[in-house]
Amino acid sequence: MFFSLTKIPFLILVPLFVVNRCCSGSYCRAKQWRCLNFLEGRMNKKELVESMAEAADISKTAAEKALNGMLMAVSSALSKGDKVTLIGFGTFSTVKRAARTAKNPRTGAPIEIPAKTIAKFKPGSKLTDAVN
Repeated sequence: MFFSLTKIPFLILVPLFVVNRCCSGSYCRAKQWRCLNFLEGRMNKKELVESMAEAADISKTAAEKALNGMLMAVSSALSKGDKVTLIGFGTFSTVKRAARTAKNPRTGAPIEIPAKTIAKFKPGSKLTDAVN
């Protein structure tokens, strides 16, 4: 009999032939699958919204609207080339990468990689202190 996946959050089950060793080394009850705990300790958007709602004592809908609004504002500012600085938290900015020539690892043929602009985040001092 198989066990319920709802009782084991943050576990992803993969066949034994796909993964040689699990980070925890444990097997599930079915003995046919090995558990990967690599998602443990990560927060997705839904969990972030729940955490924001609880911390600010607002509804989840309001917290999600606030988060989406913040993400859209940061994305819009970065697309214009502006910096977004949240003192103590960090700075979002853009960096231009030059075009370069790379090598295809399979054939060894040269590949031209075009120039592009990427988003960059530099953590602030309070965030760094909180993590350490």
